[in-house]
Amino acid sequence: MLQTVQHIRKLSTGPVAKDHPGNEGLQRRLSVRGEHFEKANKDFEQGIIKSGGALLDSPENGKMIGSLMIVEAESIEKARSYIESDIYVRGGVWKSWEIYPYKAALGTK
Repeated sequence: MLQTVQHIRKLSTGPVAKDHPGNEGLQRRLSVRGEHFEKANKDFEQGIIKSGGALLDSPENGKMIGSLMIVEAESIEKARSYIESDIYVRGGVWKSWEIYPYKAALGTK
């Protein structure tokens, strides 16, 4: 029997998340950061996350105020579900987030 393999085209998305403000938000981030990084590293190795890191309030201060990442997903809805499952959402770190379609111009080897 001949089997066919369907290739699902992945959509690059650029989730941008903002933390809850103040010291309480920072403490929430730090309390679940290990779990967040553990999953993010696995997802990076699997090609789900292409890049990611913290948003900072300024280069001088360097206070973490949110996150930016490039995520491969089948749709914006799947990217949203992916973000909503993150410990930073479940742990109350991210106050809000938006997901944008993303088209890389550089670094696409």
